[in-house]
Amino acid sequence: MLSMRVTAGIAVCSALLAAMPAAAQEAGRPYINLGVGASFLEGLQAKGTGGGTLDLNQNPGPMAVIALGYALPANFRAEIEYGYRHNDAKNITLPSGATTPTALGLKANAMANSYMANLYYDFHPVWGLIPHIGAGVGAANVKVNNVGKDWPFAWQAMAGAEYPVSYNARVGVEYRFLGTEGLTFKPNPITESGHANYYDHAVLINFRWAFGSPPPPPPPPAAAPAVYTPPPPAPAPPQPKAFTVYFAHDSAKLSSEERQVVREAADTARQDQATRITVTGHTDTTGASAYNQKLSDRRAAAVRNELVRDGIPSDQISIAGLGESQLAVPTADNVKEPRNRRVEIVVQGPGM
Repeated sequence: MLSMRVTAGIAVCSALLAAMPAAAQEAGRPYINLGVGASFLEGLQAKGTGGGTLDLNQNPGPMAVIALGYALPANFRAEIEYGYRHNDAKNITLPSGATTPTALGLKANAMANSYMANLYYDFHPVWGLIPHIGAGVGAANVKVNNVGKDWPFAWQAMAGAEYPVSYNARVGVEYRFLGTEGLTFKPNPITESGHANYYDHAVLINFRWAFGSPPPPPPPPAAAPAVYTPPPPAPAPPQPKAFTVYFAHDSAKLSSEERQVVREAADTARQDQATRITVTGHTDTTGASAYNQKLSDRRAAAVRNELVRDGIPSDQISIAGLGESQLAVPTADNVKEPRNRRVEIVVQGPGM
């Protein structure tokens, strides 16, 4: 019955190995595992010389394992393992059900050396721990003093959890069950024969060291290529601002409306921080050219004087008279054209 339960347990473990989700682990790295703990051996059954079945009971004893393994993809691990168990004889359960106080001098101490091939599966970490299950098959050299020794086929199932101390080291706890085929006992004064199964339960503390160095940190992100940003274009130089003042026929006198135009030119000069103001006088084609030249000079002077009265320094003002040489509206000689009787004021700011 127990053998059937063990077989069913191994089958469940195998199904879990195939079905459970994967957890990140050290695939592609070899490792060594060391474990020490306690062995709790079930009683070994033997046929007594007086008939009936005896149970040879053992005390809990020490056990240790050492394994070399390799981390496979998909969170599996494969390893080969050597294990050692030792249990001293405790007492004998007689066919009647009574238990003797000692082993009756049988010295049925049990010792097992196991040689196993194991397959493990690591789950996703839970609270920092990495649970695992495993199963293994192999052979065991089982020796029971004064009773017999044998090399039966062996199997085992494991379950536990590990804590990653560092990139290479893990510590953990594990439960494992080891079972064998029936052991052949030799007859002795107390037991006539035997074909007992070796069933052992053990609790281990494991230390596992995975070889290899941590991967180098990822390189820093490449600096973005320098993007040439052309300097902003130089601001366009301020454009000169022009004002036109008109005069009556044969006059260099400013009307009130024209004084307002001159005042606007003066205000603009102050706002734009003008560096130069050009005042140019013109006439129409009536009268002699020499007369018109002088008239254009008087008109330019009148506008300059008005600009000075409006607060513009005289040294910023340059004047010129062009007579009838540059008509705004081309006409024949001796034509009265109001648009030609004018003074043009040009305000030029910094940089012009």
